[in-house]
Amino acid sequence: MNQFWRLTLSSLTLTLSSLALAQGQTAPPNRQQDLYDRYYGVDPRRPAAKPPTKAARVPRQRPRVVQPLVEADRPMVAVSQPTAYRTTNVQIGARGGVLTPVLLDKNASFSAGTDFVGGVMLVLGSGWIQFQPEVNYSRTAFRSRFLGTGVRRAATDQVVVPMLARFSLGHAAGNQVYALVGPYSAYGTSTSLNGQKVRFDPDEQRLSYGAAAGVGVAIRTGPGHINLELRGRYQLSATNQAAFESRPSSIYTEATLSYLYPLGRR
Repeated sequence: MNQFWRLTLSSLTLTLSSLALAQGQTAPPNRQQDLYDRYYGVDPRRPAAKPPTKAARVPRQRPRVVQPLVEADRPMVAVSQPTAYRTTNVQIGARGGVLTPVLLDKNASFSAGTDFVGGVMLVLGSGWIQFQPEVNYSRTAFRSRFLGTGVRRAATDQVVVPMLARFSLGHAAGNQVYALVGPYSAYGTSTSLNGQKVRFDPDEQRLSYGAAAGVGVAIRTGPGHINLELRGRYQLSATNQAAFESRPSSIYTEATLSYLYPLGRR
C-alpha cells in the first residue's frame, strides 16, 4: 500500500514539473521590451527589411561599326524607258524618196524614168483631220525615141508645193493609218536634155498646178513617227500649153520615207 502511494506521488510530481517548464517557455516577453517596440513602431512579427542591394554594374558596350558591303564590279545594264509623246498641234518633218511617172497614154515614143523627190513638211492640228503643207524638190524624167534622133532623156527639176488635208486613224501616241488629198503647184527651175541644161525661153511660163492624193502608215518611233507613204500627183494644166502638150499624160508616183517630230510642250 505504501509503495502504491509512492508511485502515484512520483508520477504527480513529474507531471507538475513538466507543466511548470512548459509555462516558463511560453511566458510573455519582457514588459520593457514590449513598450520599446511599441514606441519605435517595431513589429516583432514582421521580418526585418533587407538593405537594398546595388544592381550589378553592366559594362557599356561600344556601338559596333558596320562596314558597308562592297558589291563586286559588274556591268550596269541600262533599262530603256518609254519615251513620252509630246501632245502638240505642230509637227515638223523631212521626207525623201523616188519619183516615177506612170504613163496614161499608149505612146511607144515615150517611156518613164525614175528620179528623186525630197523636202520638208509641217503638220498642223491634233485631231483626226490635219493640215499638211510641204515644200519639195523633184526631178521628173522621160525618155523619147523618134525616127532618126535616137533616144533622148528629158528631165525637169521643179519646186513642188502641196497643200494637203491629212485624215488619220489611230491614237496620236501610237501607230496610225492616214490619207492625204489636196492641190499642189509647181515651178520649173531647170530642164536638161541628155544631161545638158536647156535654157527656158523668155516667154515660157514655168508654173503648173494639179491634184495630189496618197495613203501612208505612221509608225511610232521615239518622240515622233516614221511615215511610209505612197502618193500620186496628176498635172491638170500648165501655163505653157506647148510644154504641156510635149509630154504624155501621166501620174507622178512618189514612194517616200519621212519622219515627223512634235514641237511644243508635253
